[in-house]
Amino acid sequence: MNQQYQINTTMEREDYRNFLYLITFRKNPSVLLAILLMSFILSFFVSFFTNGFQIKNFLIITFFMFLVTISTLCLRLESKVKKKYSISNQQNLKKEQTITLFSDSIEATNRNSDGTTIISYNDFYEIWETRNYLFFYFSKDLCSLIRKQDIDKTQANEIIYFLKSKLGNKFK
Repeated sequence: MNQQYQINTTMEREDYRNFLYLITFRKNPSVLLAILLMSFILSFFVSFFTNGFQIKNFLIITFFMFLVTISTLCLRLESKVKKKYSISNQQNLKKEQTITLFSDSIEATNRNSDGTTIISYNDFYEIWETRNYLFFYFSKDLCSLIRKQDIDKTQANEIIYFLKSKLGNKFK
């Protein structure tokens, strides 16, 4: 095992909020389609059984149902953020983590607990790159977040190129 890169990162409240929104809407883009479809169906029944079907009423009801559903989902995500970062839950305020990239595997160590995950590139699920983050999915449901601001700017492009070469189409 030859160490290539080491990244020390933290997850703060705003990072966790961004993480929740990204995994909710980006990981499964069909969520928005399902909400829209559900809004169409309910709007059809509401507009049909109230004054008979009128396209104007149908579109207005659909728009408001879509808006209410998205708002409810966002409120649920915000309540998760608030719960995780409540005053009684102070140990979660800064999740410090070290990601070490080796030539054949990745090691993720959480400094707030004794947890360490080591996974080879062949067994890796995927990595997402966004403008501000790298999401390391060790499995479908186990993810580590790296803030790009925590990566040494002189090594950022090297690290991304290294990960793309190791993961191929698993790097998105």
